[in-house]
Amino acid sequence: MPRFNPCWLLITIAACAGANSETAKENSATAKRLVRAVPAELRQIQREIRTTGFLESEHQDKIATSVSGCVRHLFVDEGSKVAKGTLLAEIDSREISSAKEQLVVQRAGKQVDQELAGLEVEAAGRRRAQAAIDCRRAKAEFDRQSQMNAEFVSPKALQDSELAFQGTEESAKVAEFNERKSKLDVVRIGNLVAELDAKIRELEVRIEHHKITAPFAGVISKRYAADGATLTAGAPLFDMVDPDNIIAWLDRPQSELDLVRNAKQVMFLSDALPGRNFTADIDLISPVIDKESGHFRLRMRVRASDSGTLLHGMFVRARILAESMREALMVPKAAVLSEGDVSVVMVLRDNKASRIDLDPGLEQQDFVECRNRGPAGLQPGELVIVSGHEDLKDESAVILAEPAAELEKPAAAEATAGSKKPESKKS
Repeated sequence: MPRFNPCWLLITIAACAGANSETAKENSATAKRLVRAVPAELRQIQREIRTTGFLESEHQDKIATSVSGCVRHLFVDEGSKVAKGTLLAEIDSREISSAKEQLVVQRAGKQVDQELAGLEVEAAGRRRAQAAIDCRRAKAEFDRQSQMNAEFVSPKALQDSELAFQGTEESAKVAEFNERKSKLDVVRIGNLVAELDAKIRELEVRIEHHKITAPFAGVISKRYAADGATLTAGAPLFDMVDPDNIIAWLDRPQSELDLVRNAKQVMFLSDALPGRNFTADIDLISPVIDKESGHFRLRMRVRASDSGTLLHGMFVRARILAESMREALMVPKAAVLSEGDVSVVMVLRDNKASRIDLDPGLEQQDFVECRNRGPAGLQPGELVIVSGHEDLKDESAVILAEPAAELEKPAAAEATAGSKKPESKKS
């Protein structure tokens, strides 16, 4: 009997193991991977920018008193709707009003003096005219006597005639001086009247400052003082807002400037009014970029139809519609694989997984836009693999798994049929 050699046994076992390993590799190379796929869909999409902000009245003001004094009367309270120019409050101005009345009395007295001075000007003018007549008459008499023969006029009569002429001439000059003086008195008194008028207007302005009026039409949102309170100049009385012109300033990074330049509308909602959607219009984009934050601001204006519902100070969640609604080919984000800077999807074609570089566009929840449509990209309705495509090679053979919903339908139908109960008869 030949002797058993254990080395031959080891060689035989190793040869069998090698053969099994090669067979396993061949089987794994020819095995088809089970994958799940969904069709690429055409959807209506719109590029939007989501942001938040606070509503505010375009016209808002903290109304304060510019004078010191006691609050004599408040005519409005919080929540009062007022028109522009409405009297809101009045600060005690009786002392200034009394001073104004005194000036009014003084002005009336000066006006009397001015009228009297005017009469004096008229009288002085008449005296000047009479003096001029007397002067011409005396001069004529003096000239007549001077031209007479010395035999018929005495030296004394000629001298008296000359003195009379000189006296009337001097009187005419005095009358003219008095007339000029009376006219200057009229001007002087007129200046005093004008000065009193200026002082009266100044007091009237100060009195008006004691009357607090509404700078615009709106609503009193807060009241700070009460009747009888003593206030200093600059103390606040009311907060006022305009409920009909509601805006919101939205702060965005400068990288979005080109996106919002053509945007016209903003859709927004408020936590205070759940379930309601509102529309606003963009009417201003800031012409500058804040160099510290790198952001710019844009103003959205709430439409008049919604201004009665929304209030100053509300927090809003806004969606800036950066483009019009358009049709796009969308694929699930689960189908997208990242290979460095390249996005890839595996498409099911002829029971094989074909690799396609994706040109991604707008993202929307669980989907991403495929911008490369056509022969070099995807077609609507093509199946993109969403499960089992990790490490899958291009042109690998695959088996498409049935959708879970299709597998569950028969079982669900049987369960429904088995659970059906006969209807009970009504008594």
